[in-house]
Amino acid sequence: MKVLLDECVNARFARHLEGFEVRHVSEIGWETIKNGDLVRLADGVFDVFVTIDKSMRHQTNLKGFQIPVVVLDVRDNSIDELLAALPALRMALAHLKPGEFHVVAQSSSADELGEST
Repeated sequence: MKVLLDECVNARFARHLEGFEVRHVSEIGWETIKNGDLVRLADGVFDVFVTIDKSMRHQTNLKGFQIPVVVLDVRDNSIDELLAALPALRMALAHLKPGEFHVVAQSSSADELGEST
């Protein structure tokens, strides 16, 4: 699975997503691209887009896109916060549906993956 990490996600987090092909937007020169355009570029190239930008759900319409977006509900982009959400993220990645937002909180369980829209 090809995962794209948003610029607001600590780039060091990529090292902890073993088993996935992970790229950070800064690695591919997409760090200044706005969310809607970023999703458009990533669609068809990546399998999922991961961000901590909670407002993205309200600013970006995924209708017509295949790429799902996972929003990590963390306090900040510190590596400790992101690592605390890693088990829930891994669980969510196994249940993604195309063109949907998934909110993943640190306390997510197998029965409660967060909101999907």
